[in-house]
Amino acid sequence: MDFQRTQFQSLGFFGIYKEAYKTIISAKKIFTLITLAMIFPLSASTFSYLHIMHFLLYKIVDNCDALLPAPGSAADKGILDHLPSFFLWIITFGIASFSYVFVISIFYLLCTTTVLYTQSCVYSGKDMIVKTLLNVVHPKVSKRFLNYVQMMLFHQFVVLSILTPVWLWTSAERCNCYVMVLRGTLVVTLVDVIGCAIYNPFWHLVCVKSIFEDMSATQARALIFGSNNGKFWFAHNVVVAIQHFMIISFYVLVFTCDKSLGIASKETYGIIYILLHSIMILLGLVVQNIIYFIYYKAYHGESIDKSCQTDHVGVAEKI
Repeated sequence: MDFQRTQFQSLGFFGIYKEAYKTIISAKKIFTLITLAMIFPLSASTFSYLHIMHFLLYKIVDNCDALLPAPGSAADKGILDHLPSFFLWIITFGIASFSYVFVISIFYLLCTTTVLYTQSCVYSGKDMIVKTLLNVVHPKVSKRFLNYVQMMLFHQFVVLSILTPVWLWTSAERCNCYVMVLRGTLVVTLVDVIGCAIYNPFWHLVCVKSIFEDMSATQARALIFGSNNGKFWFAHNVVVAIQHFMIISFYVLVFTCDKSLGIASKETYGIIYILLHSIMILLGLVVQNIIYFIYYKAYHGESIDKSCQTDHVGVAEKI
C-alpha cells in the first residue's frame, strides 16, 4: 500500500472498511490459510462453548429447583441427596468458563500477531512464507502480552462470580426479589459489555504498537493513552461497530436454534454462523491494524512507506 500521508488522513468510516477489504483481497491465499488454521477454530470454539454453557446452566437450574422444594413435601426431605450433584455442576461450569477464557485469549492473541505480521508484509511488498509466519508468531512474541491475558481472565472471573449466583437465584421458583435482582443483573451485564468494548480496542492497539515499534506493552499502553484524542475515538467506534455486529449475530443465532428446529437446520445455522463469525474476526483485525497506520502514524506526522514497513517487519522477526 503506497498511500501518501494525506490519503491516509482522508480515510473515513467506510474508507477504512474498503481499505481492509482491498488488503484481504490482495493476499487472499495467505489470509484464507490464516482463517482456516487459526480464526476458524477460534470461532468454532466460541460456538461450542455457548452450547456447552447452555447445557451446564440448565443442569444447575434443575438442581437448584430440586434444592428449593415446597416445605413439608416429599422432595423437601431429599435435599441433601441433590447437594453433591449441584456442587459438581457448579464446579464443572467454573472450570469450563475459566478454560474457555484462557484458551480464547491465547488464540486471539496468536491471531492478532499473525494478521499483523501478514498485513505488514503486504504493505512492504515482502514475500510471505508459512514457515516464517509461524516463527514470527511463536509464543515468544506473545509473551510480552501475557499480563493482558491475565487481566482478561480476572475480568471474566469477576463477572462470572457475580452473574452466575444472581442468574441461579432468579431462576429458582421461590425467589421473591426477581425484579430487583434482574435489574442488578442487567446493570452488571451492561458494565461488562461496556468494559469489553472499551478495553479490547486498547488491548489490540497496544499489541500492534509494541510489535511494530519494538517496545514493551507497558510503554505502548502509556503512549496510546497519552495520545488519546477525538480522532482516536472515531477509530475506536469503527472497532466497536464490528464487535457489536458479531455480538448481535451471536445472539440471533442462539435464540433461533431452539427446539423447533431439526438437527439438520441447527447444523446448517451453526456452519453459516461460524463462517460469518470467522470473516468478521479477520475483518476486525485488519481494520484495527489500519487504524494504527492512520492514527498512530499519519496523524502524528510519521512516514508511511514501504521502506518503513520493511523495517517494522524486520523488527517483528527479531523478537
